[in-house]
Amino acid sequence: MEERYNNLFDKFLTKKLTADQFADNFMDLWREDRDNVIRSKSDALDPRFRRIVDRIFTSCDCLNDTSDKFTISEDDLRQEVDLLRHIWFG
Repeated sequence: MEERYNNLFDKFLTKKLTADQFADNFMDLWREDRDNVIRSKSDALDPRFRRIVDRIFTSCDCLNDTSDKFTISEDDLRQEVDLLRHIWFG
């Protein structure tokens, strides 16, 4: 499962996806992962990697924050994904 996230991160970081496309794809992958965990009653991801995924989830949510209080830009999201990807995948 981690490799699917890494492939998505790569597409975003190489600008093959816009921030909105990345966020949509990421949320779809996150939901699929969540639903698989619910069905199997076990966490498919390493708990440390789960924290990275959760942080990116929050960043994607801030991308489209309508209150402007926590809104981040496409560049901010790209930097966050790049940093977290580097932490996990090197």
